Amino acid sequence: MPEPADQPAKHGRSLVGFYIALGVVAVLVGLGAWLWTPLKISYCERRVLDSSLFPGQRSESGERLARTWPAAAPAVERLLRSDSHSRKAMLNGLVWAKATWCLPLLAAECQRQDGSSDCAMAIALSAQKISGQDFGGKENAELAVQNFLSWWEREGQAKYGGGGK
Repeated sequence: MPEPADQPAKHGRSLVGFYIALGVVAVLVGLGAWLWTPLKISYCERRVLDSSLFPGQRSESGERLARTWPAAAPAVERLLRSDSHSRKAMLNGLVWAKATWCLPLLAAECQRQDGSSDCAMAIALSAQKISGQDFGGKENAELAVQNFLSWWEREGQAKYGGGGK
């Protein structure tokens, strides 16, 4: 058995490999933190596009998007212009989140639609729930659209004007 003094002296280990690994981990953590919000928005947008809601069902992905303001504003705008199922899910999420920041987007989309369309009516009814104003309700949806747009011009724009852009 060799004596401890007989063993060859160990050469000093270099820490280069450790520091390279530490740098790689730091880059991965930094990239993850930097890309987290855009990836979450993209994921929620795809989930809203693929969703089909039953009456009274909550749109969790739409609600997550609504809570990611202001980064989610372009995605919300795209979803409001998409097919009726995705629009319904997005409006549902905005209502559940009470996302007052989206009122400028809703007003712009409602103005883009003609006042008698089902889309404009759904937007006006959602804006009614979000803002807490009474625009006429479900009894007369066309009147609700007109009341929402006139309220928006009269006082809503001053209160919530810059939220969506």
